[in-house]
Amino acid sequence: TPGAPRTFTAATLARLSYGTLSLSLLLTIKTATGSFAVAGAALGAFGAAGVLLPLKSRWIDRHGRRRILGPLAVSYATALLIIAGLAVAGVTAAWPYLVVCGAAGLLTPPVGPVMRSIWADLTPDPHARQRAYALDSVVEESVFTASPLLVGVLVATTRPLVALLVTAALALVGALGLATSTLPEQPTQPHDAPGRRGFLGPLTSGPLRRVLLVMFAAV
Repeated sequence: TPGAPRTFTAATLARLSYGTLSLSLLLTIKTATGSFAVAGAALGAFGAAGVLLPLKSRWIDRHGRRRILGPLAVSYATALLIIAGLAVAGVTAAWPYLVVCGAAGLLTPPVGPVMRSIWADLTPDPHARQRAYALDSVVEESVFTASPLLVGVLVATTRPLVALLVTAALALVGALGLATSTLPEQPTQPHDAPGRRGFLGPLTSGPLRRVLLVMFAAV
């Protein structure tokens, strides 16, 4: 499909950065502070901020990926660079890392949902859509398998800080590439669309809530 290879490549680069983030962030902060406890707490602050992912995805639905995804990409990469700067400066206090990691979690671009939404727009045929989602899933799982290996190579040959800088670069290039894709913007959801009214949006659907409950229980 015209435009799909470039867009999917950009999304894959950004997903690669998500796979390298946890180890590179953990090892960078541990090296700077000398404490796995501080590093783990900072990583927890990053993960806790992920609860806003549905809201960011909704903003992109309503305002378009170019207007939302680009600023998120720049802000997120900047937050990672600030963490690297704290480490270079020899900051050992826990609170700066907790604050900036929390901010980075809030600013993380929702690349996966955006790419899957683009696949839905590109493949009106159900069989083509199934193949597109299968490709998306296989590549995403492969990226998350390879990412720790990449961090391991970087840490073994350089230091954890370099792995964090590579993570920031991958996220910036990938998310900006996705934001500036030449593919048409995904259609905005009408505010009065069935099942999408109010703050909960699709969560007003009983079957969807049940599916999510089973997924959370399995995880």
